[in-house]
Amino acid sequence: AEILKAGPRLPLSSLHLLVPPLRLMSAFVWHVAQQCDVMHYGKLEEFVNTVSEMVPGLLTSRQRSQLILGLRARVVLEMFRCENPPDPQTIQNHLDGIRMYKEMVHSRSNSQQCGNELETAESYFVELVQTLLENASEREHFFKVSNIHYGTQYDTALQTLMWTFLSRLEETLPVPNFHQAASYLHSAPSDRDDFWMSHPDAEQLKTLLQLQTQLGRLSKDTVVVSNNCLEDIIFSTLSLPQTHLLKSSQDECGELEVSPEGSTGSGVKENHEQVLLSSEGTTLLLDKRPLQASRDKPHPSYPGIILT
Repeated sequence: AEILKAGPRLPLSSLHLLVPPLRLMSAFVWHVAQQCDVMHYGKLEEFVNTVSEMVPGLLTSRQRSQLILGLRARVVLEMFRCENPPDPQTIQNHLDGIRMYKEMVHSRSNSQQCGNELETAESYFVELVQTLLENASEREHFFKVSNIHYGTQYDTALQTLMWTFLSRLEETLPVPNFHQAASYLHSAPSDRDDFWMSHPDAEQLKTLLQLQTQLGRLSKDTVVVSNNCLEDIIFSTLSLPQTHLLKSSQDECGELEVSPEGSTGSGVKENHEQVLLSSEGTTLLLDKRPLQASRDKPHPSYPGIILT
């Protein structure tokens, strides 16, 4: 698993702006696993089970069984370590959970080997727990040597399985860019109003952008100056004299010459369906019907624009 240095601290509200909800949950799960925060392992087990019910192919049956039982067993042993001895009923509830998971796997899995391994693991672990509950001297001795079998190697195995699970989940659900996400939005005005009402608080957004600026991710040096003549259409259009606009609207052919004689050569010609733009040897054909697909292949960055 890749080890990353701790990044700058962000308020949870700002993290919700920066990271999509599912990826943020995956980050929480990985953080808990990486820190070996055993008392939160129940949340990890719940997350893995919930996701696996919907997307069962992220882990093999054997991988998932090792991860689920490994997390649950780690919680049980940690309860012995912290409470010494723990509440027997609480321990029994965890053992019942392991048994129920085993029965579920037996009913669904086609792998006889996985079923046998799971049966053996559950049987021996339950026997160990019963001994720890009933025999104080055995319990004391076990935790003196427990790191041999339930130490770093065991935790690393859990982290490896969790890393595999989260990596495959991320590959299955990639984060869409703004253009892809826009296609998911409904076009009804009421939906747009509801969406805008849910936009982030200005202070939360400010906190996030300030941090990105401090990290050097937002600076004037990152601004790219474009030579695209389309970007100049706004100023050119708004700067047209009124007499020119009125005269153009009365033109029977519907053609408009934007560039007067003696200019640099950039110009705009308009007909009823398309606008012809030319600048410095490049000719662009802009479809005036933005919702209607062009007959030719559009420019990839500007739908409705055809390079000629």
